[in-house]
Formats: sequence, structure tokens, C-alpha cells
Amino acid sequence: MSVRRQSCVHPGVLFLTILIGGSAWPRAVPLVQTPPPGAPAQTPQFRTGTDVVPVYATVRDKDRGFVLDLAQDDFELYDDGRKQTITQFTTAVQPLSAVVLIDGSASMIREFSRAIEGARNFVLRMQPDDRAKIGSFADRVVLGPRFTSDRDALLAFLDDQFNLRIGTETHLWEALVESSLALAGESGKRVVVVMSDGYNFVLPPGYAPQSPGSSGGYPPRVPAPPPTGGGTPPKLPIPIKPPTPPPPRPGTPGRGVPQPSTPPPPSPGSFDPRTFGVTMADVDAAAAERNVIVYGLSMWVRDSLQAERPSRDLARVALETGGAFYEVGLNDDLGPVFTEVVQQLRQQYVLGFVPAAFDGKRHSLTVRVKRPGLNVQSRKSYIALRESRK
Repeated sequence: MSVRRQSCVHPGVLFLTILIGGSAWPRAVPLVQTPPPGAPAQTPQFRTGTDVVPVYATVRDKDRGFVLDLAQDDFELYDDGRKQTITQFTTAVQPLSAVVLIDGSASMIREFSRAIEGARNFVLRMQPDDRAKIGSFADRVVLGPRFTSDRDALLAFLDDQFNLRIGTETHLWEALVESSLALAGESGKRVVVVMSDGYNFVLPPGYAPQSPGSSGGYPPRVPAPPPTGGGTPPKLPIPIKPPTPPPPRPGTPGRGVPQPSTPPPPSPGSFDPRTFGVTMADVDAAAAERNVIVYGLSMWVRDSLQAERPSRDLARVALETGGAFYEVGLNDDLGPVFTEVVQQLRQQYVLGFVPAAFDGKRHSLTVRVKRPGLNVQSRKSYIALRESRK
């Protein structure tokens, strides 16, 4: 299997039906973290509160192996460059609250069944205390009705084709924001696992193709240039979602009561479908406020002529939140990829600290270890808000 750390999307309109047959699933093999010899007993679950900011840290050696024998004194945590007191620490396995997202857009259609199989891989690796829901996105986002620990119910949800959204657009950023909002009321380690080619492609309401052409009349889906630098993304106002408009005033049209008007769709060339609507920065803000970790599985896709490499945009989002990014080739087996994802989620240190002030602003976070030669992977920022769990 080749899993790469690198990262176009198709135009066109596809009319399709996907039939997903039921099959028998093997029993899950739980991944159990074994504490190092002589380690003290650990608290089963990290005690989060409205004042404690959790920071999940994965530590690896030069051979990419997990390092599991560090103590609290081996870590240093910095908030905007200022060293913080670590008030909570554990290596105990934390229950997961997860949203598993499947990209059902036109460009992913040849890989759609593989993405569904990937979601099954995750479900089968759930432990009894884990909770999850399944989501999908294309021209809109559809999330399952509830979080559940019932693996059979989650697999049944995946088996019903009417539960999964298929369409021509790719509301990737919107799906990640909606998933972060859904996780806000969940306890445990909050995770979004998304399988996509990594391209956001959103058309305004009412937009219609203007000419047949090679793109079917849609704006060209040209890859965005890779992000430069990598520093902290720009601060955004919270909440991210626009306020709900007030209900229309009672009355009869044409009798003196103003009626809402629908703005005309933008003309071709006046908008960029890669950046229209919800943005990558909105995802950063939603995840940072709600302590959500994103794991991105960016999948190579194919059309009738060639294979296309996935976008790198999803990598930036995943690494910013302390998650990971995997570039999945056309022939790669997703089973080992999900084994790696779940192993990382099970074998993390959990550090907690209390910010000096809850100022509602984005702060940079840096986690270091004193032992030389080790690499630490953790979230890069947080928003200093007392969590309301709404």
C-alpha cells in the first residue's frame, strides 16, 4: 500500500444510481493501548470543563513509531509563545465522538464505493464507548440522525443508498463546518474523518450552465494554488453561520406588504466555485472553537482518460487541527489507512490547560517535548471561549 502526503476535480453533470448491496462484516478487532511497564494508573477519561482546553498530542520517533512512555514533565505547552502550566495529563484511551464524511460529488463517483467501504472500516474499529454518525455531501450536506455506539445501526445506515447524498457539486467546507457544529454537544475526543478528493466546488443558487463546451457550461474546476507559509489562518467572526432571516411578515402579496426578492445568480466569471460560500478559514474557526480534530483521506480519482491527484487544501485543514492527512492512491487498500488513523487516535497524550483570559480570540498553540529526536503532532491553535456545549 502506498499512502502519500501530497495533493483536480471534474466538471460535468452525472445522472447516476448507486446500488449498495448488503454483505457480512467481520468482527472488529479493537486496538488497545498498552501502558508502559511501571506506569502509574491513569484516569480513564480526561475531565474536560468549560475552562480547560484539551490538547491531543501524538509523539513519534524518527522511524515514525509511537512513543508512549513520556510523563507530564516531559512536555511543554505554549499559548502565543507563553509557557503554560499543564493542569491535566493522561495517556488513557479517550472515547471518540466522530463524524465520518463521504464525498458523493461527481468527481468522486468512480471511487464512491471505496469511500463507503472506508467508512465501514472505521465503524468496525469502534470501541464500545465510542459514538459516531455518518454524513455525506455533494450539492448539500446530509448527516445521520444521531450519534450512536451501535455499529450495526451505522452499517445499516451505510447500506441504504437513500441515506447518502450524490450530486454534481462538492460542499466540502460546509460539510466540515456542519460536522464541527454537530460535535459541539458531544463529550470525549471529537473527530471528523473525511474521504474526498479534497476540492471544494460550490455553485450559487439558480446558477445554470451557459454553454455546452468541454466543461458543460460550468466554470472550470482548476486546482487552487497550494497554500504558502503555513502560519495561523486569519481570525474570523464567530458564529460562522449567517443568522437565520426573520419569518416573512403576514399579508397578501401585492397589497402593500413588501415581499422578499431573490437576487439573480451571478454571471459567469464573476465568482470562483472553489471559494464560493463557506471557506477553508470558516472550517478552521469552527474546529478551533469546538476542539475538533480533522483526519483527511484525500483520494485519487479517475475519469475516462486519466487519474487525477487530490487537492492539498484538505491537508492544511487537517494538520492545523492536530489531525493527519493521507493521500490515497487508486489501488490503495483503505483498511491499513484506517488502522493507522485509529491507532493514532488511541495512542495520544492529552494535555489540559486553563487560558489566562477568555478573550474570544484565536491563539497559537505549540507543544514540545524535552527528549531530543521526537516529533510532536498537535493542534496549532484554539479560540479562547468558555465552551457552552451547544
